[in-house]
Amino acid sequence: MKILIIKLGYSETFIDDNSRVVSLGDVLRATPIIEALHQKYNNAKISWLTSQEAFTLINGAKFLSETIIYNDKFSGEFDVVINLEKFDEIFELLKRIKSKQIVGFIKEKCPSPIAPLTKSMVSHHSMTLSSSRCV
Repeated sequence: MKILIIKLGYSETFIDDNSRVVSLGDVLRATPIIEALHQKYNNAKISWLTSQEAFTLINGAKFLSETIIYNDKFSGEFDVVINLEKFDEIFELLKRIKSKQIVGFIKEKCPSPIAPLTKSMVSHHSMTLSSSRCV
């Protein structure tokens, strides 16, 4: 089984249209998912797509098979993709990745343009966005 985790390490706070605040703590707080996935899927190859800034923070983490630096040309094939980001460019990236299952955030046409894909993401979504939900 091939699993891709997407967490770049950018804050959801934008300084302007072209720059982002690097939020390495967000990446660090997401790392327990690696061990949890390893425990559930012992033989899985777990990859993490992240920013250049966060690469050294998680590269070589226990149970992580591969750390990939994000670029807008990335594509691949995975059994499961876990998307922990809410950026338009990541939603476009999801269209290029072949996957049997996507867990996490997707872009929807509803009152909230960014929606949790699974019910387990609802509480995180409601803490980070003030707009309404559509699950």
